[in-house]
Amino acid sequence: MATEEQILERWRTLTPEKQQQVLEFVEELQSQPESEYIPQTPKARETVGNS
Repeated sequence: MATEEQILERWRTLTPEKQQQVLEFVEELQSQPESEYIPQTPKARETVGNS
């Protein structure tokens, strides 16, 4: 199972409050500088391409 699928599977079991915490954590990670990140999944490439 791909990492993306694992995250979604676990995400669905969280309460709305915990889902919000996860979103905030991801936003924090995204705000940190990265070097030359290349998305690995088609959906991620779409999202990054639309930013």
